[in-house]
Amino acid sequence: MQINDESVYAVLNSEDFNDDAIDKTVKYISANPGKFYLLSPETGLELHEAIENLSGHFDSKAELTCVRFAREIIFPLKVYLQIGNDNTDGGLEVKTFSELIGFLKYDSSMRAARSDFHVIVDDTAPGLNDDDETAGRVVADIFQQMIYLNLNIDVKKKSEIRKSLIKDRFRAKYQELRHEVEEQKSRLELILSGSELSDKGCERVKKIIDALSKMLAAFDDGRKRPIRIAAMGTKKAGKSVIINSILKRDYAPTSSELPTPNIIKYIPEPAGSPLTLDYQGSSQVFDTAEDLNKYILGEFKAAQKHTGEGSGLDDMVIHYPSEEFKYGTLRGRILQVQGKNITK
Repeated sequence: MQINDESVYAVLNSEDFNDDAIDKTVKYISANPGKFYLLSPETGLELHEAIENLSGHFDSKAELTCVRFAREIIFPLKVYLQIGNDNTDGGLEVKTFSELIGFLKYDSSMRAARSDFHVIVDDTAPGLNDDDETAGRVVADIFQQMIYLNLNIDVKKKSEIRKSLIKDRFRAKYQELRHEVEEQKSRLELILSGSELSDKGCERVKKIIDALSKMLAAFDDGRKRPIRIAAMGTKKAGKSVIINSILKRDYAPTSSELPTPNIIKYIPEPAGSPLTLDYQGSSQVFDTAEDLNKYILGEFKAAQKHTGEGSGLDDMVIHYPSEEFKYGTLRGRILQVQGKNITK
């Protein structure tokens, strides 16, 4: 067992699961419940398999549920820990997930002591291109382990920071830039109407006016891009409650017992549109959110009676009328299904 000097984490290796060592491993974990426990890749075990192997050696299952487990990751790309909100700073390079969490600072509950920790995955290195999914997988992997450890840490790709800076500048100067383009377009249209230009000059001015018109259309399009929100968390963490709070309607069924066994995507439509559910190859219209909620809850209850391969529910798409989210989208993603942790 590799133990962090500052008692933040311990990495579990193959020998920690041997028959003659597993009781000692469990004894150490029981005596140090405040640590993070990371499963080394060399064990060849999935995280759930490692936990199952350990579970039979704890005095009670309740004790095991209090322990925070995640996987150790050896990063295939450069990863940085950035402290503070200055996006121009490269941050501290970390090569493994254990090294990353070893540099974080925690409060007495082992939660991040600051809200401005950022994990940056460098997807701008030579040899990578837009089609390379490596950076996306690294981001998802780090984010998943953070969820397992109940750490609220921002994780993103380096290219996203650049795009974010461009978007921020665009938003800050939107009105000013749009006004300037409109003004230049109006001036050229006035010049063109004066008929003082040669045929060649008129053609050139028309091309510039056309380019400015396309810029104005791009300005408008930039304000209409959809907003996508994903509510993610462990099983029965209250994701459906959050979704209903955002939408201000009880579309998503909530239950103290039933999990959500599928992906549900919520798409806003113009006010006055019907409340529609796309499911199993057909569309159904509902008069009220309560009717829709009742129908979906019935599907969830029926799903609990079936287990095994192919027992999960088909994805659902809910089209709901909305004034506020005219161009927005609330979309969910499933992480694990059929009785395990689920996100929406």
